[in-house]
Amino acid sequence: MATFEEANKCPKCGNQMEATLYEEDPIIKRKLFSTECLTEGCEWFRTGRIIQTDNGAVYERAQGERGQSKSFPVLSPSELAAGQRMVEDAVNADLRDTGRPS
Repeated sequence: MATFEEANKCPKCGNQMEATLYEEDPIIKRKLFSTECLTEGCEWFRTGRIIQTDNGAVYERAQGERGQSKSFPVLSPSELAAGQRMVEDAVNADLRDTGRPS
């Protein structure tokens, strides 16, 4: 079983990744952390991963269902704004057509 520090190392450059707690369940003592490598020049720069700690155990969720690496491209501000507009347009159309969002 890996420690959190071991699991939080970038698999490409070996440096510690930036970890942010994004979900916690105190009843079952589980925490999920979103991590990403912030080492410029690293092949995994800005690649996201999930680490789960579960009552002392540490699990990595870095692989997809078929074993492929999960990576998400960094979006530019204009791409983010375009995506937000698409979501807002869809919600507004739904509100206009049905009177409620789906």
